[in-house]
Amino acid sequence: MNTQKKLPYSVDDFTPVSLIGTFPMLLVVNSATPARSLDELVKYIRANPRQASSAGSGYAFELQTAALAQRVNLDITFVPFRGANESVQAVASKEVLMTFSDVGPAFGAIQSGLLRPLAVTSPERLSEFPDVPTFAELGFPELQAEYWMALFAPANMPRGVSERISAEVRKALADEEVRTTLKARWVQPWPEEPQVLRARIQSNIEKWTAVRKAAKLEQVE
Repeated sequence: MNTQKKLPYSVDDFTPVSLIGTFPMLLVVNSATPARSLDELVKYIRANPRQASSAGSGYAFELQTAALAQRVNLDITFVPFRGANESVQAVASKEVLMTFSDVGPAFGAIQSGLLRPLAVTSPERLSEFPDVPTFAELGFPELQAEYWMALFAPANMPRGVSERISAEVRKALADEEVRTTLKARWVQPWPEEPQVLRARIQSNIEKWTAVRKAAKLEQVE
């Protein structure tokens, strides 16, 4: 999905080669919040609508907040911050009720007991937080979402070439040292063939465009 009104390029200007890795978001609240589950959080917001706020450091976090709000039919105010660390701190200091955060910035505050994770947006539970359910497990599969990074090439690259490069990426991501390095940065190694990556891109565009329009979020200049 294009979050900007005008871009000097389009997805058609590139050839998808391979997904490299994914990293999910955790929905976290202050540990003093009565809510100990997603269901309890929704009930808490219904009972305390003036506290319905979610911190975030960019358009992706705003869209994820909008997707949750649409799914549970609630108004949740998005509060923008400069970075993920600031968003996490806002929740830790009770300035904001909750935040969707990538794991790195929230990890320390969770470990120290300042924050409580309620759900993770990945397809599977995280090994670091085995007791934290996925949104899909909780009955919200449409809230599954992951940041991802991928390798792209110029448009019209011959299919055989892109598939050969993709195979080399899979080989590299199977290397234990590479996997360990990525996981230390909270990235899950995840090779994906060109045609699968292309389908992922199209699916993401359709999904988040629908969320943006339903939330009446403006594209930025």
